Amino acid sequence: MPFRRVRHSLLTLVTCLISVPSIAAPDRLIITRHGEKLNTWQLCQTGLNRAQALSDQYLGAHAADPLFPKKPPAAIMTLTIHTSETAEPTAHSWNMPTTAYLALPGTDRSAAQLETEINHQNRLAVHDLMNNPEYTGKQVLMVWEHFHTASTALESRYPGEAVTLRQLLKLDQAPTTWPDHNYNYFWIIDFNADGSIKAFDTQRQSYSGRYANLPDNAWGMPNNLPDSSGCLNN
Repeated sequence: MPFRRVRHSLLTLVTCLISVPSIAAPDRLIITRHGEKLNTWQLCQTGLNRAQALSDQYLGAHAADPLFPKKPPAAIMTLTIHTSETAEPTAHSWNMPTTAYLALPGTDRSAAQLETEINHQNRLAVHDLMNNPEYTGKQVLMVWEHFHTASTALESRYPGEAVTLRQLLKLDQAPTTWPDHNYNYFWIIDFNADGSIKAFDTQRQSYSGRYANLPDNAWGMPNNLPDSSGCLNN
């Protein structure tokens, strides 16, 4: 075979290898929403209590009903300030950092500009989730923002784009929208080795003792937080 033809074949092969994304799928992904909000920057007291309850009950190193019973997650991913604040007690318990894809609000950008940036960060997070070999066959935790988990309203604003986890992970079996009032559920996704969905499930958070007063509303139902709580309802 002439040298030029061999060189062309090698270049074609290299181009194909670069253009085809690798798949390094985790074994399991657990998604939960951030705690209840006080404002754009902070969790309210109920949200702070939920952040600690998540660590103590389900997600932390010494959790009573652990979702990570034998070893810590390979990563604790966060997307916004609220998600980072919610994840902090869990990350602290494992003595590990969060993997932040933060898009920060500010006076120099509009709500639409911030939303566009979060869309980009959401895609970047999923790309890393499905291509980072450090996550292959392991468990990953996402403490996330509910619009960018599942929202028909958000998806309708960006036709032709994938902007939610539901779209990006091809979670056709998941609810189409995460309700505003629900802060108390996990989504649990098991993957096949090729990145396709093996199983999808939801789990309602249930607390007792010092956390018994946390809202425990069913999916899609009001959380009935009083106005005196100071918490926003979105």
